[in-house]
This record gives sequence, structure tokens and C-alpha cells, in this order.
Amino acid sequence: PTALNYHQQALNSYEHNGDKILTAYALSNIGQVYNDISEFAKALIYYNRELKIYQQAGNKLSRSNQYGNIAIEYDEKKDTLNSRRLFKKQLNLANEALYAYGAMAASINLGISYTNTENYDSALAYLNAAWEKLKGLNDKTNMSIALDYLSYCYMKAPNDILKKYKINTTDKLNKAAEFEMQSIHYSLADKDLSELN
Repeated sequence: PTALNYHQQALNSYEHNGDKILTAYALSNIGQVYNDISEFAKALIYYNRELKIYQQAGNKLSRSNQYGNIAIEYDEKKDTLNSRRLFKKQLNLANEALYAYGAMAASINLGISYTNTENYDSALAYLNAAWEKLKGLNDKTNMSIALDYLSYCYMKAPNDILKKYKINTTDKLNKAAEFEMQSIHYSLADKDLSELN
């Protein structure tokens, strides 16, 4: 692909000049190209090289983001154990760096992962943490996603788990429906209205 050639040439130039920041940027771009064409193993090679640059620089914020990118690659490969391990690294680094957006993204991804394996206790813990972070961010897309998964957990989780989170079990379906309506509201608010016609 032409984009791949362009980014590879840029990478060669940045490495030759010793520019670590632009080298990391080019590695990320190459990893993204491989991700877009579903060559996940190749994407991981470039994402891991990028991660090493951030580790050497001690950059927690960029490392946090990169752990998230790598976790997504493992998730695409259905490697739940590694994806969760890396999302947790992303979350810990984001919290250390006081990076609310990164912590929110990791929490949503962990919540989704645990929802998919019907571990509603962990799913609710991470989704509620994400929702708390989202209250300070104006990210309607992720608000919609978090509420959608919270709604699903409310419908599916056993009553003893819901009680742990102080959820009224007699009203759980109404609360789930309320979350789903809010999810739709945020989803529509984030779209260009011309797309709907």
C-alpha cells in the first residue's frame, strides 16, 4: 500500500536523524496501517517498538495510550487474557499520570471485556469507574457506549451483584431502559444531523 511506503520512508528518515518523537509517530502510523488491513501480528510489532521508545523516555501518558493500542490488537485476536492485562496497565499508568481520558478508555474497554464473559461484578466496577470519569469529559460517544453496557449489565447481572452496587433489584429493568434511552440520546447528540437524512 502507498500509505505504508510513505510511512516506512518517513520512519527511515526519522531513525536516521535520531528523532525519537517522530520515529514513534511513524511506528504508530505503520502499526495503524497494518491494523486497518487486519494484519494484527505486524501491527503489534510496530506498536511494541513504539512502546519501547516511550518506556525509554519515561513518558507515562504515551505509554498508557500505547498499552491501550496493543491491548486492542490482542482483543482483535480474541486473546482476552493479554488484552485485559494490557488494559489494566493502561489504566494504572493513566491514573498515575492523572490522565482522565486514558483511565476512562481503559475502564470502558475492561468493562466491555468483562461484560462479554458475563463477569458482571467486574464489568460494573469498571463501567461505573468509566462513567465517573466521563462526567468530567464531554465525550458523548463514550458516554453512549458506557451507558449501553451499563444498561446491559443491569438487565443480565444477578441480583446479589446488583445489590453490591446499591442497585434496586425490583427496578432494574426500568433503570436499564433509562440508561439505554440516555445512551441513544448521547449517540444522536454526537452525530451530524445531516447524516440521519
